[in-house]
Amino acid sequence: MTRHISKPVALMLVLLLVATGCHPTQPFYLHEDGDLSHLIETATDIDYPDVETAGLPDARQPLQPYSLTNTDFQEFWDLSLEECISIALQNTKFVRRLPQTDLLGQAARNLGINGSASVYLPAITETDPNSGVAQALSAFDAQVATSLFWETTDRPLNRTPQGGQPLISERNGATFLTELSKRNATGGQAFFRSRLIHEDANNSSTIFDRPVRTTWETNLEAEVRQPLLRGRGAAVNRAPVLIARINTDISIAEFEAGIRNMVLDIEKQYWSLYCAYRRLETAKVGRDAALATWKRLAPGKGEVTSAQDEANARARYFVFRSLMESALSGTGTDFTLQSFQGTDQRGLFESERILRHLMGLAPTDGRLIRPMDEPTLAKVDFDWHEVLTEGLVRDPNLRQQKWSIKRSELVLLQARNQLLPQVDAVALYRWLGVGDHLANGNPPGANFPNLQNPGPPPVFGGSSAIEEMLEGNYQEGRIGVQMTMPVGFRRELANVRNAQLQLAREHALLDELELDLSHSLSTSIRSLDVKAQLAQTNFNRWKAAYDEVQSLEPLVENGLQPVNLLLDALQRRAEAQISFYTAVCDYNIAIADVHFRKGSLLEYDNVLLAEGPWPKKAYWDAMERARERDASHYLDYGWTRPSVISRGQMPQHGLPQAGAEFVLPPGATLDSAEQILTPTPADPATRPEESIPQPGTRMTAPLTEVLPDSPAAMLSEARGLDAAQAHETAARPAAISSSAGQGEPENGFAWGNLGLQGEARGVAPATTAMA
Repeated sequence: MTRHISKPVALMLVLLLVATGCHPTQPFYLHEDGDLSHLIETATDIDYPDVETAGLPDARQPLQPYSLTNTDFQEFWDLSLEECISIALQNTKFVRRLPQTDLLGQAARNLGINGSASVYLPAITETDPNSGVAQALSAFDAQVATSLFWETTDRPLNRTPQGGQPLISERNGATFLTELSKRNATGGQAFFRSRLIHEDANNSSTIFDRPVRTTWETNLEAEVRQPLLRGRGAAVNRAPVLIARINTDISIAEFEAGIRNMVLDIEKQYWSLYCAYRRLETAKVGRDAALATWKRLAPGKGEVTSAQDEANARARYFVFRSLMESALSGTGTDFTLQSFQGTDQRGLFESERILRHLMGLAPTDGRLIRPMDEPTLAKVDFDWHEVLTEGLVRDPNLRQQKWSIKRSELVLLQARNQLLPQVDAVALYRWLGVGDHLANGNPPGANFPNLQNPGPPPVFGGSSAIEEMLEGNYQEGRIGVQMTMPVGFRRELANVRNAQLQLAREHALLDELELDLSHSLSTSIRSLDVKAQLAQTNFNRWKAAYDEVQSLEPLVENGLQPVNLLLDALQRRAEAQISFYTAVCDYNIAIADVHFRKGSLLEYDNVLLAEGPWPKKAYWDAMERARERDASHYLDYGWTRPSVISRGQMPQHGLPQAGAEFVLPPGATLDSAEQILTPTPADPATRPEESIPQPGTRMTAPLTEVLPDSPAAMLSEARGLDAAQAHETAARPAAISSSAGQGEPENGFAWGNLGLQGEARGVAPATTAMA
């Protein structure tokens, strides 16, 4: 029966279908209660990791930072440079650096932390799972492989007996294989295998009838495979181990360079902090003098003065006050009285904070670090040829690059070896036995299948596979040569060419680094000479400005000279004093920079790098290995050996390590290493090229007088000097000692038997001996 759908109904169905279209709909679920708490509409979000860390108290519990409105600290913390370096090394996990200047000439705001240079770097490189020493040595580890398989066969055969049904092959079998392999230093491989085969099959599985349905087969075989061309020799096979060890040596040199850079930054910041104290003290003395002059010229003080003189004195006072505030809590950009180079221009509080960061301390802990060491005034002269030769030998960057050259040489050796065809000599020997039992068969001497001739018909069964093998009646062997070789060696030739180019690049980079070192040393030596001369010139300038102020003060008091001349002289004296101390600090930094360039900065600052302690078990194992090697017989591989890649342990502090002999590189101009490697002095506090101030000598702190309109006191005076005494002591330039019988020179400051008297620093008179 045919049914016809009316046109209105068909039209409604079409419209309904068009209206719904492909609009997606949610499926229907039973027991749905409307709880959408599991709804997640985003794939990513900003989450906080669930990590529990104790944290450093110095990072989480610092006090309020010091500033112009907060100068309340509990005490001064007098530290020597050696103590600062010692604290920094104890607190260092990652190398900290001073702010670096970017390509636009703008200094970074925060201290930089070199993420690669850390105390973990050598150990991480040593234990790298992809390129570490252990990974390279693992190629020579013995390997054990085993397998067990069970197999079942049920298959019709394409042959039938005459007038019979098709044959069916039925077989159940198991194979158990165990292999021990070992690779040796010459590239050869040794294999020892044990194979056990169990088979249960009917007679239809083979052409010949099986006298025993169930059999056991066992065999032991030894195989040796020795490469004759490619991969032969200890030099090629030990190259990955040497490359891994070189990577560790490179990381050690990188770590040494990082520590050296940090020590230089600490020394720079130490003298910058010293100079910040001097700037603050000088600015305060100038402010006190300008304040006294302004008060004397103020209206109603009894002196006849013009409004211009009073305004000039008042303006000069605020100039010195601004200078003092900048010297105390400035950021380094608002100190405009004098332009400084070398030492840091930041204020005292900021310089002290940066030194604390380098030392790994909290920014504020109630103490204010005060340098205890005085900068040296000893005239230090370096012999250019000795400095250059020592730099070429001891610079860690050059040593790191030389290790890279040795690594490239080993890579080239491996690449050249791949140009040879793979030719292996192979030898195999096998002992085997077959029986219907695995063990516990007839006594040895009964052969499988235990045939008895002559006599009655043969009796099958009763033999043991293990006993048959141990009896040694069945032995097999194989010996031969196997060769594989690519046609054209396209990939191998490309690897050799790439390795040659890499080696040439490393040699060229070493030449560039040596050239850069010679230029850097040349600049450092020239800078040292310039800083020494600037120290002398600025001392003469300070002495002349001091004499000018001394001569103008009575004339101004008597009205014979205008006040502005005295105010200008006071400002010139402050500028000269700050310039002198800045030049002296720059001179000490220049000495450290020369040691930095020639690779002896760690020795200069009494820093020795050594491996950390191991667990006691490690030392026990090392002794066991040493005794084991002592009791063994030396095996001379005879073919190819690794070339020498190291000249021994690098001497530190001028003295070779135990059992190590240091050899100068070819072309060295010195007769012996002792001429460039200065032994460590007996007194660790004494540097070989300068005289250290006597213990207990230290600089005076900034003075105690408060700002006129500020409720916050300035830094407390540790020496107990009042403002008048401070004015007299801090403004007086250093006197010239006449221990050489020369008296006071006409030109003021001069290198020689010279010292700074203690009154200039608020300490007892003491003369610093000159080298």
